[in-house]
Amino acid sequence: MNVWPHGHRDTLATGWRRVCLLAAVLAAAARGDVIAVKGQPPLVNTRIVRLHEGRLVCVTDPGGEQAFPLDQVDYMQVTGWQMFDLAERQRRTGDWHRAAGSYEKALAELEVGAEPSSATDPAPPAVVASDDPLDRLLLVKCRLIQACDAQGRFERAVELYLDVIERMPAVVETLRPRRFPETGLAWIDTAGRQVDAVIARRGADDVAASLRRWRATWPKPAASAPESTSVAPMVADVDPRLRAAVAEVAGLVQSGRANEALSRIDGLHDQVRGTPRADVFYWQGRAVQLKIPPAAATRPAEGGAGQVLGVMDRQDAGPTQADRQAAGPTNVDPTLARAGLAYLRVAVHFPGHPLAPECLYRAGELCRQAGRTEQAKSLWAELIATYPQTRGPDGTVWADRAREELK
Repeated sequence: MNVWPHGHRDTLATGWRRVCLLAAVLAAAARGDVIAVKGQPPLVNTRIVRLHEGRLVCVTDPGGEQAFPLDQVDYMQVTGWQMFDLAERQRRTGDWHRAAGSYEKALAELEVGAEPSSATDPAPPAVVASDDPLDRLLLVKCRLIQACDAQGRFERAVELYLDVIERMPAVVETLRPRRFPETGLAWIDTAGRQVDAVIARRGADDVAASLRRWRATWPKPAASAPESTSVAPMVADVDPRLRAAVAEVAGLVQSGRANEALSRIDGLHDQVRGTPRADVFYWQGRAVQLKIPPAAATRPAEGGAGQVLGVMDRQDAGPTQADRQAAGPTNVDPTLARAGLAYLRVAVHFPGHPLAPECLYRAGELCRQAGRTEQAKSLWAELIATYPQTRGPDGTVWADRAREELK
């Protein structure tokens, strides 16, 4: 028999809830940030308080501080900053592509107050107190420079780097991008104009002198370099929301959710302009390729590259009658043509993009799968001739794979 009065039971329950809440608050207060510096054991239960002159300052004990050069910090976690912490964990495992996407999302949240971009990522943006001494925007950009550089996204890395050194000149030597594109001089030209503009504006100061020395090491355009008139406008013109949306599409494709990715891509084609469209086409091709039936027809099809390229001016994401015509009059699955068109758009319209070699290789694979062996060989030969030793963002030399296919 229960001898407790009803009201007393309610009082006990309320008191217990308050005890649990207090315990949770105390536990949260006890948690600290984490920072791991090259050659040193991780520092835990610390607090990252500010970014100053290229050094990350942490409070370890009451009144005690330590500062670490940012370029020497391998890994960090900032309590309550979920998207940034996710990017750092991806960075730690060497997954630079996903890390860059997560950094872009964290940047978009700070720049425009973006809401969560999918039901699978319901966590709200980290709330930043107005008196927070840590410049989170600057910190994200610094980390994103390194992620983009590791991927070979030179133009984006340079854009971020120039923005960062305006506010923190101390990192002009330590955070500059180091991986020059092996081909695709459009990227070099675009980034070079940006750097030259900063040099001209700053005159003879130390930052300008450092940038001049750096520019002197850049690859020089070859006389036979392809024209880059189709590569514009610059990436800097892309809204941070759109950049984050492209990163989300990449994540959907990599997790096998092709239909969701294609649904997002439908809207992106009308919003993204210039070189970032190459990324949209690439992920469109990857998403469509996931949908190719295992039993796709492989009989030789009539028609060559001219037929396929003839419908490339369209920017839709769906297989229309034109796609079916491009696939030829035989039973080649139209999904093959649709994926191939997406890849060829990158190779034709954005030849300087880091993903162009991979797109040529994948287009050749699809042609072979469709029974167009000669067209596949032609695309692989073009890949070898145009990008003989170029590495993709993941380090793959796609021309080497093409050479294996042609043996």
